[in-house]
Amino acid sequence: MSGKPFVHSDEPGKLVIQFADNELNLFNIDEVAKSYGILLGSLKNRSGDICFDLANVRSIDSSAAAFLVRSHLSAKKTGSKLRLINISDNIRRTLEYANLLNDFVLIES
Repeated sequence: MSGKPFVHSDEPGKLVIQFADNELNLFNIDEVAKSYGILLGSLKNRSGDICFDLANVRSIDSSAAAFLVRSHLSAKKTGSKLRLINISDNIRRTLEYANLLNDFVLIES
């Protein structure tokens, strides 16, 4: 991975995370998760939903799906919702095969 794993914008009522890589997988998800944790730690006392914009991401593997589940559960603990925006057909199928598709709020753009 070169550069930052994502860019973010803290908009009223939502935090939007736009991922940079075209794949989220075993090889980059640890760096993504670490950067995400640091970001959330720096935004203490924020409220609102968290939106993962996956427009640049073509595919995910099981380790990235696990990251999405952990992020979803973490958001839920704080009263927020994790929303997935602009997911590809490949990502949709991966979540569906893992029986996770209905666990997320999906937003089509």
